Amino acid sequence: MGRPQISISAKDLLFRKLEPYLNAGFSLRKACREAKANRAWVYTLIQRDDTFADQITRAKQYLEVYFITFIAHLVSGYSFRILRGEQIKTEELDFLKWYAVHANHMSEEFGRRINPVPAIDPEMEIRKFKRIMAECKENPN
Repeated sequence: MGRPQISISAKDLLFRKLEPYLNAGFSLRKACREAKANRAWVYTLIQRDDTFADQITRAKQYLEVYFITFIAHLVSGYSFRILRGEQIKTEELDFLKWYAVHANHMSEEFGRRINPVPAIDPEMEIRKFKRIMAECKENPN
């Protein structure tokens, strides 16, 4: 015969128990453990109830969406400063370069960076060389 149907309010209560852990980036398994929810029953509900499954999926994506939104605001701020002709710090420029190379939606345009010798950063070496050259011009002896 199987388990009896679960009420909407019981599903809502179960979701509210799981939600903070899922929003914090916990896996569903760890969220069930922390919320003291029966993991097998949660997985059964996910399979049987599309609405519950959607709630769980959205809660699991919360941290990712929040982080992506934060990064987008950061990149926008740097970009607007550059467009206004303002200087940005070296670390900010390095972050923009990293983002352009590593962000999934940017990879088609800029490609993946392949650095066979991870201990050597060519851009950092160029900056060091320019700094040494500038020091040599200031102090020729």
